[in-house]
Amino acid sequence: MSDHRDDHQMHENSLLAYYAEADNLSGRRAAVVAVYRKAAKSLRDREVMRALGFVDPNKVRPSITTLIHKGILHEEIRSAKDPDTERTVRLVSLNPRMDAAKPKAA
Repeated sequence: MSDHRDDHQMHENSLLAYYAEADNLSGRRAAVVAVYRKAAKSLRDREVMRALGFVDPNKVRPSITTLIHKGILHEEIRSAKDPDTERTVRLVSLNPRMDAAKPKAA
């Protein structure tokens, strides 16, 4: 479970900084964020893995965890059963506060 506090009110400038950081990522982290943006919903790690063409979930898990700690992604309170492993796994989405802070196109 993430240590991110959902009840904490972040200043708008902080949210804009988070949003800018997500846009300035590179490599695998940028690819992971792109998968979440395209999906526009909560995903399991294996769904991200498949979207990026990997067969080992450990290719995406470290990036997902880092992005959660940075506040770019958000670990959901609810979980889901993985259809491949039958295990209960985390659901992760883009941090909803980032979408709220996204600058509007003029």
